[in-house]
Amino acid sequence: MNQLSPELPLSFSQERIWALSRIKPENISTGNMFAAFRIKGELNISFLGKSINEIVRRHQALRTACKTIRERPVQSIVSEVKSSFSFQELKDVSEVEKETKQTFDLEKPPFLKAKLFRVRENEYILLIATHLYTFDGLSRSILNHEISELYNAFSRGKKSPLPELKSQYIDFVKWHRKWFEGDNFEKQKNYWIKKLAGANILLDFPFANSRDKVTSRRTEALSFTIPGFLSESVREIAGSEKTTLFMILMAAFQTLLHSYTGQEDISVGTIVSNRNRAEAEKMIGSFSNNILIRSDFASIASFGELIDQVRGTMTEAYANQDIPFEKLIGKLDRAINRTPLFGTMFVYHKVKNKSLLNLSGLKIENFKAGDNVSQHELNLVITDNGKTYENNKQLSL
Repeated sequence: MNQLSPELPLSFSQERIWALSRIKPENISTGNMFAAFRIKGELNISFLGKSINEIVRRHQALRTACKTIRERPVQSIVSEVKSSFSFQELKDVSEVEKETKQTFDLEKPPFLKAKLFRVRENEYILLIATHLYTFDGLSRSILNHEISELYNAFSRGKKSPLPELKSQYIDFVKWHRKWFEGDNFEKQKNYWIKKLAGANILLDFPFANSRDKVTSRRTEALSFTIPGFLSESVREIAGSEKTTLFMILMAAFQTLLHSYTGQEDISVGTIVSNRNRAEAEKMIGSFSNNILIRSDFASIASFGELIDQVRGTMTEAYANQDIPFEKLIGKLDRAINRTPLFGTMFVYHKVKNKSLLNLSGLKIENFKAGDNVSQHELNLVITDNGKTYENNKQLSL
């Protein structure tokens, strides 16, 4: 592999992942992100592989190695890497799940691996594995969109329709580190220290086991869909309160947590895209940041008042989302030394058409591969998938 740019800085999120890999090397697979699809039809395997490799060429983040020099992490962009695409006949479906357990070596890109399994004639399972080191939730939408655009173009005998990126992830990293040294950082740091002083980072759930045993137990996942008539009612509430659906759901979730724990001070973590620069909108990389939404139930008398409080808190939080949460957590509580940073998370995804894999002439559906794993004590994920149910939209949990 040829190194183009030695000793480039890591982003703050990459530094966090590198540090975790040093503390607990055996847990590096917890950063794996994967998606699997069942594909039916006359798939052109060559064009699919060409599409995957073109994406790795386009996005430097996917071929940027991280090395440790004098106990300090640095990264360098690799000009050429081995193919990110492989193909094999499927002997047993457990092979797909086993593949999700494979780890990434931060020193050896690429950080995008696609494996195609042929189940039978004109039926396949495509597994796409990535890592938090160079990937986030919005990167998934970009990846699926670009795979679709490239494959469909190659299938018609055309060249790539995707324009070259004007900036790369490393450009964002350099900008963010420069920003970190300026007045804006100090303003955001002071905001968060004041906002979260004395906050309950971990909620007191009535677990049967003590907290020190929680991290070692196997996580369980429950998935279900909210019927259209019910989700539409929630949307109507959001409209009448002149707020977003996410803010309404956050208020409802915190009310439930208040009921469970009996605590008046409720803090819930969530994820923000942290892509405030226009050029970052089409980049694959590790941009997302954690923020904490804190509500004071002692100061409210109705759900409407809670909605007002949550709306104000989340609006302020989004305006101060650039600061890496890890950089201020010690200032809030010097005793905090854990992963994850807080126990309860709530993530809201709004699926758009370009988020879906759409290959011409092929029928594609999601395929469940591997176990759902969370490092949090409680992690609520809601996906607004836009599908119709009794002429209304659905929410999936």
